[in-house]
Amino acid sequence: MNLLERYVQLHNEGVRTGSFAGLMELFSLQAVLSFEGIPLGPFEGRYAIARAFAKHPPDDLLVLVDPGQDGRARYAWRAAPEKVCGSLEMEVEGGRIVRLVIARDATA
Repeated sequence: MNLLERYVQLHNEGVRTGSFAGLMELFSLQAVLSFEGIPLGPFEGRYAIARAFAKHPPDDLLVLVDPGQDGRARYAWRAAPEKVCGSLEMEVEGGRIVRLVIARDATA
């Protein structure tokens, strides 16, 4: 399982349990989470990212539509898995996420 797939697995576990602690362990201490087409962030540092997830927790499960090998993938929400919503783009160093961009398609 690559890190992007692990991110989705732990994201979904967090939605089900209400705890995103496992997901936060994937981020480096200096990681940056930013959004395109979504009025949030950017969030700089693992602790800021954790606060963002606590304050604005996702409420649906992610589905990877075309898991890429290069840290990029298209995603949908479980509520409408046939409708691609956007993309995830991840940069990794030392086995941890250093940058994650979550983009929402303009038509989503």
